[in-house]
Amino acid sequence: MVLFTLSLFSTQVVFALNKDEATDQYRGQLVEYGLDAETAQKKAGEDVSALIDNMEASQYDLDVALDNLEKRVSSLMTSDSRLDEAETVLNDSKQLIRDFLDLPAQDYLDVQNTTAGVPPRVLALEDFEIAKTKAMDVITRVNQILIAPNRPGEVPTGDLMEDFIPQFVRQLFRFAWIVALLSLITSGIFFILAKGNDDRVSKARSILIFTLIGFVVITLAFAVVNAITDIDFFSFI
Repeated sequence: MVLFTLSLFSTQVVFALNKDEATDQYRGQLVEYGLDAETAQKKAGEDVSALIDNMEASQYDLDVALDNLEKRVSSLMTSDSRLDEAETVLNDSKQLIRDFLDLPAQDYLDVQNTTAGVPPRVLALEDFEIAKTKAMDVITRVNQILIAPNRPGEVPTGDLMEDFIPQFVRQLFRFAWIVALLSLITSGIFFILAKGNDDRVSKARSILIFTLIGFVVITLAFAVVNAITDIDFFSFI
């Protein structure tokens, strides 16, 4: 005789609840937890409505973020090194954001039953949270591209903190180094033209000393800024 053994593995299947279903189930769990029927009904209605409001608010925020992101990308110059990559990522992944925005929040609810004295909770369905995470990842990826410094020499466009300031700092350091170099050359010329004149020698020495001090200050400032930022000071193309 041949014996066949069938092993059954339990799997948890989570069904999406709409607003009314979630309210009824949550109210029942609250009553089971110890609340009276009237209080449970009131709390269930308020908590479910508040959750839906928060879910819809997160969708609205992402919709605004997508709109702002599209404007920032479209405002980049065609010569901007970030344009192609930002457009590619945004166009390839924008549907993930649209999919999340199209989810009806009131139909993506779940209720966590009371267990071992732990009060029940009403929460967004896991599918809603996953879609939200994917949408936020797209926003983050495009923002990271736009944060990267633009090619030096181009007029920066877009966000002040993410685009203009890195470009300004880069050009400021380059200008400071050029001034220091010119001052060094000037002091050398003064030394040559001094021809033993004490006043001219003293003036040339003063220029040299202040130039060296300025160069040291610029170098230290550069080291600090370079250590705490991702500004590319050495890209000239």
